[in-house]
Amino acid sequence: DGLKKARDELEARVEERTAELRVANESLLAEIEERKATVRALRKTRDSLADAQRIAHLGNWDWDIVNNRLYWSDEIYRVFGLKPQEFGATYEAFLHSVHPDDREEVEQAVGLTLQERETYSIDHRIVLPDGSERVVYEQGEATFGEDGKPSRMMGTVHDITERKKAEAELRASQEELRRLSAQLLEAQERERKRVARELHDGLGQTLSAMKFRIENAIGELDPEQHAESADALKNLVSTAQ
Repeated sequence: DGLKKARDELEARVEERTAELRVANESLLAEIEERKATVRALRKTRDSLADAQRIAHLGNWDWDIVNNRLYWSDEIYRVFGLKPQEFGATYEAFLHSVHPDDREEVEQAVGLTLQERETYSIDHRIVLPDGSERVVYEQGEATFGEDGKPSRMMGTVHDITERKKAEAELRASQEELRRLSAQLLEAQERERKRVARELHDGLGQTLSAMKFRIENAIGELDPEQHAESADALKNLVSTAQ
């Protein structure tokens, strides 16, 4: 009897433990499925963000200042003419891609942000590996540790090359329009002066011819018989002068 009782107790404990393990396993499987769903959602969000950045030519970066590690999103690599994750990005590597004539201005903007804790925004050129140039709009802000020293900087890079080209073309078109308008006004003024001159010259010639004919007519009149008419014609000659 004692052996049977011990066996029954053991079987009961095994069944109880099995039930516990079954519940734990089901809970673990549910947690795994939940984590898989979370991973899928995160991957979908990441892919959606990457697509949005690709369409907008806008990337984000995160600079670990303490360890000098710089993270670039895939779109920034593409903007800089590089394959995504092609090299280990660093601040120095970024500066090397900045156009030499703009490098000092960029360094000053970053330095001011680290000193004054102000968000910076700047347009500057970059030079791609093939030698071509593009224009980017960059924004950044820093975070600081408890010791007051900068520990991290985050920001965005937006490729605005096409917008800058469009703005330059618009300015050129506006300048050309102003030039053509000035030429049109000048041509209109010249034409006005020409017409006025021709009218003046034509009228002068007509008046001179009239004066000549009137004077001839006065000369042909008999002063005694047509003295009054001669005086009237002389007055007309004076008016025509």
